Amino acid sequence: MKKIALVLMTVLSILLTGCINGKIGLNGKWEQLRGMDGGDMHFICSTSKGILFLSHGFGGVWRSDDCGNSWKMIDQDEFVDVMFYDVKEFDDKLFAGSNKGLWYSTDGERWIRLPTGIDDIDSGKYHIVSLAPYGKKLFFTAVLDKKYRKKGPGNGILLYLENGKFHEMNCPENREITVHAKYPYLFLSSPYTGLYLYEGEKWRHILSNRTTRVFIDDDGNLYVGTIGEWWFIGLKKRDGWEWKQIKLKGDSNKIFYFVVPDPSNKNRLWLGYGGVSLFYSFSSRGSGGALLTGCWDGEKLTHVKKFPNYASSIAFCGSETVDTICGKATKCALITVGGQAVQKTEDGGNSWKNSYEGVYGDTINAINPIRSGTLKGCIVITAVSGTEIAMDHGDRWMEGVDFRIGRIDGKLPGYVWCAVSPDKPVKGKYDLIVSTGYPSPEKGDGVFGINLSNLKSGNGNWIEKLIEGPHYEMVITGDKLFAGSMETGMDVLDLKTFERSKIEVGSSSIPLVRVFDGKLYFETYDDTYFSDGWRWTGKRGKVYVYENGSKIVYNGYVINFFVKNGEFVALDQESLIYKPDIYSSNVIKVKLPSKKYTDMCIDWKSGLIFISTDGEGVFFTTLNELKSKKVKLREINQGLLTMRIRNLAYYDNYLFAGTRGYSVWRFGITK
Repeated sequence: MKKIALVLMTVLSILLTGCINGKIGLNGKWEQLRGMDGGDMHFICSTSKGILFLSHGFGGVWRSDDCGNSWKMIDQDEFVDVMFYDVKEFDDKLFAGSNKGLWYSTDGERWIRLPTGIDDIDSGKYHIVSLAPYGKKLFFTAVLDKKYRKKGPGNGILLYLENGKFHEMNCPENREITVHAKYPYLFLSSPYTGLYLYEGEKWRHILSNRTTRVFIDDDGNLYVGTIGEWWFIGLKKRDGWEWKQIKLKGDSNKIFYFVVPDPSNKNRLWLGYGGVSLFYSFSSRGSGGALLTGCWDGEKLTHVKKFPNYASSIAFCGSETVDTICGKATKCALITVGGQAVQKTEDGGNSWKNSYEGVYGDTINAINPIRSGTLKGCIVITAVSGTEIAMDHGDRWMEGVDFRIGRIDGKLPGYVWCAVSPDKPVKGKYDLIVSTGYPSPEKGDGVFGINLSNLKSGNGNWIEKLIEGPHYEMVITGDKLFAGSMETGMDVLDLKTFERSKIEVGSSSIPLVRVFDGKLYFETYDDTYFSDGWRWTGKRGKVYVYENGSKIVYNGYVINFFVKNGEFVALDQESLIYKPDIYSSNVIKVKLPSKKYTDMCIDWKSGLIFISTDGEGVFFTTLNELKSKKVKLREINQGLLTMRIRNLAYYDNYLFAGTRGYSVWRFGITK
């Protein structure tokens, strides 16, 4: 027995020593949940072998071998937050320009990074945004990333690869340039000064409009997009090009991404535009975009058909054709769009359908574990592109539930944020309640009841607005719904009588609402709601407990907070905060390393605090370290293909991470 006791004491001593020295670790690896498909995709292309590549503007590359019927993300350790801007075939390989340098592949499955020897490019400070094979040379442009521009234009570099060596080349313009080629023509495009043709040792300026992308057909005709100036077609003549402008009625405040002739019919045009910018300084957010098709007679575009949502790129698939009003047209094409990731046509552009099975590229608004109510045990995940419900910790998803709230009373609500579930269906039919709020383009926000049965069956009448106005977090306690208003105060809805009342603290909004230890807590927000990352940048606010009136728990704004048995833990932009009791004046505030912190959650049983960042992934520390004022952040990013984490949730021994462009990831907690 003495020997056993000695061994146990030795083991305990080792464990304690490890904890004291910061040698605390979590076993496991992040895995992406196979749900929350869709997302804002910005680039698609097809190779000569019919392989499709798709990329998100925040990172992530997907591949399809079956014309977009199914997709698979390229999963390799080096591809953390990698996005593709362009893919071209050169020297029997595929080359990709990205936000993290130049890559090549022999099969399109495994990619190898090819260092250029230029630190600004290889480090990702400059993004490779265009590629152009030209004889035995591969030309490409690299443009300064937006975060380094100081609100100025994105200066660029023109280079080429020849015989394994990189060379820089002088050019007449360097601002946000792209390069395009079809032998014997080589072009440089800039949204500042226009389009240039390379003629031996010099460049000739051939179009002064604000050009973006260029397509060159086999006859040397040019199809040019612009910024704010529609599209141009350059008809090849002996001594140059004769320019025709395609200008339609409507808002010209757009990025006109592409105009390309149908591969089977040069008189059938496909045209795309939008407001979202990848690397261009210009952006017209909030006003959408579209794909157009039409017949080109050499002078004007007729029989124009418009499909809403932006179309930043297009890829054709196969050689089958169909009859259209313009004559023959390629049967199958795919475009990148907002929210719905990829749309596909199989009738020459007459109709479109979703084609993003396996594209888990959504940007997550909130992860809502449902701990009580009719949906207890589920996790409702709200995202920019829609709302879905996970079961069994994300191993299964509720069929028929992937909804977007359209126009209500003629207005479009803002983002869907929080979700709660009542013990009994509200009004006998609503088993899910969701909130919508800023960013809100049309002020059509509200708190909505969702009838999941009608939603799944498609019978209609599946949604009803219960409370007007933008709201964020909500809780149900007893027969009352407490919904934090993003305008002022907190709205209270009696779920039996449907009477409404208000809790106010001056003129402050109350976005964060929680119940801990059976008590109602909330936080005020006294700043302007700016973008969907407002929580990370707030400066003014207070945390309250509501007991016969509002009482201040913490006098300051925090990104997130939790209470357990009276202990208070919070995160602000710089520090972790601890109070041994909510009413105590004793406040421990430990400054953290400089990072862009986004969220926090706690495993109270194990004393672990998890913290997320936008750019550096997920970290953890311990409650004991916080109490001792010696916090050490430990990274837990193994297997995670993005470091851009927007929100966290701890539920039933799992840590869930909502990302920017990579949907939801899960980490099983094993100490």
